[in-house]
Amino acid sequence: MIKRLVISNYALIEKLDINFKTGITSITGETGAGKSILLGGLSLLLGKRADKSNLKDPNKKCYIEGIFNIKKYKIEALFKKYNIDYDNETIIRREIIPSGKSRAFINDTPVKLEILFFFGKNLVDIHSQTQTSSLTDSDYQLDLLDALAQNSEYRKQFKNKLSTFSKINLQMDLIVDEYDKTIKDLDYINFLKHELEESNFDEIPYSELEDELKKSENIEEIGLLLNKINEIINNDSVGLRVNISQLATTLNKLNSLSNDFYKLRERINSLKIEADDISSEIESRIENLIFDPERFDYLNEKINQINNLFKKHKVNSYEELLCVKDSLDKKMKKSNELNLKIQDLKKIKSNTLNDLQQISIELNERRNSVISKFKNQVMEILSDLGMSSARFKIELNKINEFKKNGCDKISFKFAPNKGSTFKEMKKIASGGELSRIMLSIKIILSRFKSLPTIIFDEIDTGTSGDVSSKIADIMREMSKTMQVLVISHSPQVAAIGDNHIKVYKDSTSNNTVTKLKLLSSKERIIEIADMLGGGSKSLTAVQHAKQLLN
Repeated sequence: MIKRLVISNYALIEKLDINFKTGITSITGETGAGKSILLGGLSLLLGKRADKSNLKDPNKKCYIEGIFNIKKYKIEALFKKYNIDYDNETIIRREIIPSGKSRAFINDTPVKLEILFFFGKNLVDIHSQTQTSSLTDSDYQLDLLDALAQNSEYRKQFKNKLSTFSKINLQMDLIVDEYDKTIKDLDYINFLKHELEESNFDEIPYSELEDELKKSENIEEIGLLLNKINEIINNDSVGLRVNISQLATTLNKLNSLSNDFYKLRERINSLKIEADDISSEIESRIENLIFDPERFDYLNEKINQINNLFKKHKVNSYEELLCVKDSLDKKMKKSNELNLKIQDLKKIKSNTLNDLQQISIELNERRNSVISKFKNQVMEILSDLGMSSARFKIELNKINEFKKNGCDKISFKFAPNKGSTFKEMKKIASGGELSRIMLSIKIILSRFKSLPTIIFDEIDTGTSGDVSSKIADIMREMSKTMQVLVISHSPQVAAIGDNHIKVYKDSTSNNTVTKLKLLSSKERIIEIADMLGGGSKSLTAVQHAKQLLN
């Protein structure tokens, strides 16, 4: 409920500081006194867009501040969502500076206007003949049924599942698109991969193949050179082995004369052993140096094949070709992985779809279970409000499409008179009829859930005394579970208030301001008498006022 409202420098208001209580607060005043200004200031506090032309003094800041007791609203999660400190007594403040820019705060935390507007909808419901368009909105109509059927948990489950379903579809679209692009080239990739595997190009390093081919091409010259080396090592007169033997003999004699030459002798002996070993290996190589024409042809073919692969894949080295093979392997692997992901997502999608269908069926059944009672209650209240001939019905049909609130299509239909056919409410109901239907719905809702503070803005305009009395009775019933503020020209409605505030203008020679006054019991009698007698304050009007107040 709203506990206090402070308005400064707004329209005709210089400074207002109003305390509100539980129950019903009646707000009355002459036409043009400023009741709509009071409502406009409150609307700014609840997220309406600011207009600097509404500043009374264009050189000063305008601010509106409200204190709300929100303990019973159970909206702590909303505060947590927007990282705002929660307090059972929440303070909302709106400031408009002369440039037209505005700022908004909830419990001293700056908030964007859309967030303030969202919070405002959870705190105050302003009900007027010009604000009943929501009644013709299908989302609002479903919200009404769900409130009566207590479907909040099912709605939450459906919303979460639908979000999951949408994400899965988006993810699948991306993966399928990627897979389709991959699969287009898959046959060619597979062919290239198979060709590389069949070539066995990586069985022997390319450099070894080149070296072996070079050796085969130069086998005669290699044989000649090996024989020459062997001759250099083994020549009987000037060969390396003969010379090393002579060196060893000389060093042995030298070593017998001094131990200082021992290491040199050992090194020469090592040379002798190494020369013998080299000679043996060269002889072995000469023996094994045989030209193999089949191997020669194989090497030529293999190297030509690899060179063709270099050219085909536009690479210049064996290492780069290995990278190509690795890339093809990865593409094949990625294609398989994408396919597996698609299959997994299909399973998840199928399970989620089944969950959505089950929840939508439950929602539909629960909604249908309250329609008959809801319709009868609306018609009963409409009859009390002077619309006994009016008929109201709800059509709820399942559709093969997931909407944000289920798989139901809803339509509120209305027939205002006997003999008239049912039509969609938005096409046939007048503003006054919509206002009374909305009032009927609000009283029904108040029996099922805690509603925010509700403000009725002259919804009794144009009604008879009897209907005004019925409206007053409805508001009195609603005030048992919620705070009700009533702006009215009807004495029957104004008289039901637990509190009564009068809005009036105070004019001087150069200034006019709107002021509010909390009326005493005696002042209420005079105000109601004025409303009954058109300002005459006759004895009859005063007596009637007392009767209404009692």
